[in-house]
Amino acid sequence: MRFALRVLLLALSFAIGTWVLGWWSVPLFAAVGAAMARHVRHQGIAAALAALAAWAALLGWSASQGSVWSFSRVAGGAMGISGVTLILVTLLFPAALAWLATVVAQFIAQRLWRRTEG
Repeated sequence: MRFALRVLLLALSFAIGTWVLGWWSVPLFAAVGAAMARHVRHQGIAAALAALAAWAALLGWSASQGSVWSFSRVAGGAMGISGVTLILVTLLFPAALAWLATVVAQFIAQRLWRRTEG
């Protein structure tokens, strides 16, 4: 239950952050969340799932407003990949960013916390 709640809250922050600030809010918010939850296990997985879910929701909303599928075919074709592959890469990008930012921030936060304790 805690894991699901953590994923939900992170997904909301990633979706709002991406909408307002752009893609770079994903690693920023993931790092802040990781520093706050420096001893939480599987925080990187939670952040990756949340980022993927947030961007899937944003992409779904965009698809309901316009022609994401036809655009993905054209843009994917220009890159030499299929439209479906482009959408998958689009969803994996924030997941990778969130996971990496979380792992690095937790590592740094744990090391800094140990220094201030001892």
